[in-house]
Amino acid sequence: MVKAVTNVLSAAWTLIREFTKLFRLNGNTYGHTIGQRWQFWCRLNDRRDTMKGLRRLVGTRPDAGATNARRVLETMVNGLDQFWTWLQQSKTSDEAADNKLVSSVKAGLADAAVVAGVWLIAVLSDGLFQPLMYAINERDYDKDMLSMCPIVMRLLQYLSDWSAGRGFAALFSGWLVGAGIGDQISEYTPHWHDALCSAYNWLDDTDRAALACACRRTAWTMGKRLRTDLTRLREMAERLRDTFARFTAEYAPGGALHPPAKDASAVAKAQWRQTVKAAETCPNNDDPCERNVGKAKHIETRVASNMLPHHKEARVLVSQNETIEWLCALPPEQFVNVMSVARTYRSKMNMTRKQRAERDEQQLRASTKKQIEQNNKRRTKRAARQTAMAAVVLWTSETEMRAAVQSLSSETARKATLRQQLTALRHRLPDNGICLSAKGKPLTSAQLQELWLSVYQKHGAAAFDRINAAVPRAMDTDPPTANTAAPIATATTASASATAAAAPPQQSTDPLASATKVRRQRLHDLTHPDLVD
Repeated sequence: MVKAVTNVLSAAWTLIREFTKLFRLNGNTYGHTIGQRWQFWCRLNDRRDTMKGLRRLVGTRPDAGATNARRVLETMVNGLDQFWTWLQQSKTSDEAADNKLVSSVKAGLADAAVVAGVWLIAVLSDGLFQPLMYAINERDYDKDMLSMCPIVMRLLQYLSDWSAGRGFAALFSGWLVGAGIGDQISEYTPHWHDALCSAYNWLDDTDRAALACACRRTAWTMGKRLRTDLTRLREMAERLRDTFARFTAEYAPGGALHPPAKDASAVAKAQWRQTVKAAETCPNNDDPCERNVGKAKHIETRVASNMLPHHKEARVLVSQNETIEWLCALPPEQFVNVMSVARTYRSKMNMTRKQRAERDEQQLRASTKKQIEQNNKRRTKRAARQTAMAAVVLWTSETEMRAAVQSLSSETARKATLRQQLTALRHRLPDNGICLSAKGKPLTSAQLQELWLSVYQKHGAAAFDRINAAVPRAMDTDPPTANTAAPIATATTASASATAAAAPPQQSTDPLASATKVRRQRLHDLTHPDLVD
């Protein structure tokens, strides 16, 4: 029924959806800001917050959008134009222009035809959708599909009267919820203010204005009656009547859930008894199904994730049904039969549990081995990266940095050198503010130079000298590659592993021995036969 209204009043539904998206408090950043600013403006001007009760639309029933129609209409008369002016004045120069969502909401609220459609949705929500949900869900644990027959007949009668232009007082005042709906008397009692507002046709303009000022409830009810086009409402009731009759054909005469006539055949009467038994086991709404799905999800993720599927289903059924009472109430022969089946299943289940335990053990061992391999690879990569960063000689002054950058001819080499220096600083300084990208895009060489200068000014030259002093002495015997502008290539995981495997046993870490080894190697290179003339 709500979808039938949506197809006709598409512009009004679009306004409600966009209005909810804009003013909801738990939405996106912009919508959250608008909602907070609306609450602040209401407190600032001593206004009632008409956004209270605004329901989210994603993941809810279609009638949630219909209930938000009242929030839209009450907000319009609560000084929404003044709020837009105040919001525009409080914006900065960067936020001066409205975005697409705000512009669309303002255009919809300024359109009289769209607002008239919102009033129609509010009337149908208060007088039809919400009372119908109340009638269906009231004491739903005692109801079944057959309990809906009186509700269907009563609603069809109401829709027929509204289609003919009669009985609109029940629609505006919400009397559909009153006593007599369903197979039992409803506990709902209409408010006496609604009974007063039903006298709209017998009051003059002065009395109507006085009644609208009595309280907030009468103001809303009288506003609905005053601003609603009855001709358009009658046409909408005709569409709803046809849609409702099409979707409840099984309750109509000749349908599957309609009792057979007195002069019906014996076969039809026997079939009706079977239908009654089946209908009494069917709930009147999908709430039990949703409870079962939620219970199964809870068991799957929290209680017993390793349980067999039929055991999970059995737990769901036991939580919803009185299984023990049903078993004890069985006749002795059936009770013995059920217990014998259970004992047979128990003997087979021991074997199944043992097989599942072995399988789980194998899966646990495999997953543990895989996790250990991943951790080892991660540690190897981290060690190679830390070793490469520890060997980088840092620039110690702005002049040295600019000279090294200007000595490079290509933009790519400049960026690589600067990124290497900044990455080394990020690994060796307690500074989390060193970020080499902005909004997912890498920084240019000019931006990287500014970032290096900011880090240099923040920590000082002493910190850079202290880091360079920690570089291994063997590195000092080689030309300072970082100072001459060529970036040091970092080893990949594969090359690092291969080098570690092919390396000779670890030698002495004495600085004098390392320097002697380097000098001997260079002397051997200079005396090579290929180099001697």
